[in-house]
Amino acid sequence: MATPGNVLAFYAEKRWGNRHGIKGPLYGAAGHRGHDIKTAAREAVPALRGGKVVYTGRSSVLGPVVVIEVGPGNYDGYAHLYGLKVETGDHVAQGEIIALTAGVGDYHGTAWLGPHLHITNGALSGSVFAGATRDPAPGIRDILADVAVLAPASTPSKPAPVPAKAPAPTIRKEVPEMFLMRITSGEVYLITSRGKVQLTHPSHIVLFQRMFKTYPDFDTFNAAERDILTSYILRAS
Repeated sequence: MATPGNVLAFYAEKRWGNRHGIKGPLYGAAGHRGHDIKTAAREAVPALRGGKVVYTGRSSVLGPVVVIEVGPGNYDGYAHLYGLKVETGDHVAQGEIIALTAGVGDYHGTAWLGPHLHITNGALSGSVFAGATRDPAPGIRDILADVAVLAPASTPSKPAPVPAKAPAPTIRKEVPEMFLMRITSGEVYLITSRGKVQLTHPSHIVLFQRMFKTYPDFDTFNAAERDILTSYILRAS
């Protein structure tokens, strides 16, 4: 299943802040035990991965926190939050909003460097924020590197009859032989055999993810959505 557009946009590498393990007066001898994603105050936080919420609470250091079990021995922790949207025991999907990010002054932690998400990973739910934490950056990169490829459609055995008057060009006629949607340094590109174009809005990324699943059937798209798809395809051709 393709990665949701809000996950690609929120965790894009260009938004990365302080990395796991860096030293500094804020982090003590062990260094920074998480990975920062720069955000606006009260920005919606999508789950990096789906799983079961095993803990929600408040830390005197990190403010409100959420821990999600994403697999055996694999826990993602989220901190510097505001207005939690989930409770312990909930099952969340990748991209589901779990909380907002705290603004400066909302909770302890955010005032140090401005609003941001502190995300981390651990082998035990109790080690997500302290102890043997793991750098979440490789896992984030794996998700950002998700690539969807669309192979050429097979030729119909019986072509449709040619109408008396040729219709206006449609997206079907403009589709090149192959699509490739690739993430490069957090930016999403539509790549064809003739060129490439950057997808500039999360909703447009979601449109192309839908198209990869339904190609060559575009009947599920309304006129406005087809116009958006056609515009990008023409620019990449």
